[in-house]
Amino acid sequence: TREGELTVECPACPHPGKNLPDNWGAAGALLFLYTLFVAVDANFKLKGKARKINDVELTPGLCCFVEEEAFQAHLAKYVDESEINTCLSEHDAIVRAAVRCTPGYSVTGAGLVICSRHGLVRPNGAGDLHKGERYSNMDYIILSALKWILLIHVVITYDIACQWSKNLEKRMEKLPENICLNTEKTSITAAIPSWHINGHGSDCQTNYALAFRPGSGRTCGDEIESSWSQTNVLGASVREMASGGRHETLNDHFNGANIRKIVNLPAFAKLSATFSEELKVKWTRVVSEWERDPSKRPNPYDDVKLETTLQDVRLQLAKEDANEAARGAVSAHQMSTSTFLITGLELEEQQRSLKLQVKGNKMTTSKQKADLEDKRTALRRRINQWREVQLVYTSCVVTLLPSSDPSTSDVVVTAPEDIPLHLPSSLPANLQTTIPHLIKKEQRLREAQCDDALADIRRQRRILTGLVSFKKLNLGGQGNKPNTRVRSLYTRIQTKIMKAAMRYRHARDALTILHPNGSWSTRLQILKDEDIRGPGKEPTNVSSGRYIMSWIWLVPRAQNGELDSSAELNSEELDESLRVEWMKSRARLQRWEEECLLIQEEMRRAVVYLVWKGNWWRSTSDLTAVKLPDIVHGASAYAAKQASLCERLTARFSTAWEPVLNKLGYQAQWGSELVSGPVSSHQPTPRVAAVSTDHEIEDEDSDSDLVDYNLLGMEDEFDGGDYMNDFELDDD
Repeated sequence: TREGELTVECPACPHPGKNLPDNWGAAGALLFLYTLFVAVDANFKLKGKARKINDVELTPGLCCFVEEEAFQAHLAKYVDESEINTCLSEHDAIVRAAVRCTPGYSVTGAGLVICSRHGLVRPNGAGDLHKGERYSNMDYIILSALKWILLIHVVITYDIACQWSKNLEKRMEKLPENICLNTEKTSITAAIPSWHINGHGSDCQTNYALAFRPGSGRTCGDEIESSWSQTNVLGASVREMASGGRHETLNDHFNGANIRKIVNLPAFAKLSATFSEELKVKWTRVVSEWERDPSKRPNPYDDVKLETTLQDVRLQLAKEDANEAARGAVSAHQMSTSTFLITGLELEEQQRSLKLQVKGNKMTTSKQKADLEDKRTALRRRINQWREVQLVYTSCVVTLLPSSDPSTSDVVVTAPEDIPLHLPSSLPANLQTTIPHLIKKEQRLREAQCDDALADIRRQRRILTGLVSFKKLNLGGQGNKPNTRVRSLYTRIQTKIMKAAMRYRHARDALTILHPNGSWSTRLQILKDEDIRGPGKEPTNVSSGRYIMSWIWLVPRAQNGELDSSAELNSEELDESLRVEWMKSRARLQRWEEECLLIQEEMRRAVVYLVWKGNWWRSTSDLTAVKLPDIVHGASAYAAKQASLCERLTARFSTAWEPVLNKLGYQAQWGSELVSGPVSSHQPTPRVAAVSTDHEIEDEDSDSDLVDYNLLGMEDEFDGGDYMNDFELDDD
């Protein structure tokens, strides 16, 4: 029995010589189907007290835990190891690696390596931690779990992969030779799990995201987190055990979890059509070069930062006014028409802000009431001054203004935030025809105002997302004071977003009046409350692979205040602004396509592995070298029972999966018949016997219907218990 061989293997993972084709290494573009995905994490609830007992471990290194003597000899070389964190996120695993030590405990936790696609613990994939989550411990555990593999590619997901992977090859040079991977034959890709990556910086979110790694399919990488719920309940028990008993107990539970999992195994095209083939070829080349060598190429998934446009239009209008003055055109007032309109938009914004302030505050104190009246007085004064200029440029509004005759007794004083400004867009149609030049200028300003408001929404949403992430990572359980401050800041940012949304909606309504069928209508959509989301996926929203970005992040910028239909989808800046979303959509499409292929391959591997395992058990029943007849008889019966179990699982998997594949238009890759005879390790794709439709399984109370835990040395734990009923292989 070699190291780790008593661990129940995952049948759906790739095992050369057991469930892979003979020529799997020459699969070309489909080589990703034979990638091993593993997940790594540490658990600090599985502690062990310093018992000072010389306990003997019955299966040292033969099951899930690494061999303790060699492990301790390795750790003795790294007593003063320190971890350096260069990530923007403060990882607890690194920050506390040298300080997370509990007095009275010789073991502070356990590190674990599982297959991240199916959640089974790897052989030699568990080990003790003694002082935090140090690299010296985790490196040894991770490489021990991979030492028997003969694969070309391994993907390791780890919540601190951005740091752990940096000097891995240098650290491997100091590790025992028998556990080191040959990196010339087996490449390692480190990635951050899909949930943990939200707490990392933008560089990590693009460079270490599984969503952007070709061949990853829809792998999450966080499956190991769900496995802790099954072992955390053991914490209070195993901490009191001696080291050998603790390892044996956890080995039994890890193997039991493996068996349970084995028994239970049973919008891009629309976006892409808007771009030219030449542009898509260019973008595909850029992202392909980055995928081949991410360290030497700029990340194509980084967002393009666009500036606001209102000031650009103001500058352009100011230049036009200057050109008119140079040509001898005389302005009717020292304030130009452009400045007049811009000032009107500013007054409009001040009115909206004051309305929100009045609506949101109760104004209970004298100071608050006095401040409000001061703001109203200042706003009224500005409106009166601006009104004088308005009568010069738009004299037609005089009929719309209230009477200013002091002799009128029924004059009602209107609050300044409610005074109608009568900008050109709010005038009746018959009056708009008298000021066509102002209509065109306001249209350009309103379109720029929409762009500016959307930019404000996006900017504040980025700030809000960062604030939520900061609170989640740093203020959990910190008391009321810091959480109240963050909540106050959160409310302020939400208010800014609401004001920007109001500004956008008002400006768009004005555009609808000024030029209802303009080119702006194809890019500036109606803003709904549910559109105000992002960047990225909301925590309570759909998964990343099903996420659809809100249109507010895809709005192209108007060129020179106008965006005609001929230039709508051809401008360089528009293309660049949508490049990132096109590439992310392409990555999502590729991951889903890969997932379909991976699932079919995993189904095939699971069936073929069980066929191989059944034949392996059949071959072990020949014990001619053993002289004691009673041992030969018992061992042969036990091997036959295990072979029968593998064959029944094979039939169960096949009957469960074939209808699903046929319904989706796929064909089962393991053949139409179940294997009836021995299969050599060089025949990974056997012919199998057809599953009879009248297949009946023996009485469910029969012992032969149950997973045999004697295989794992777990007869004491499961003998006569309720767990046995969980593994009955019935037709359901």
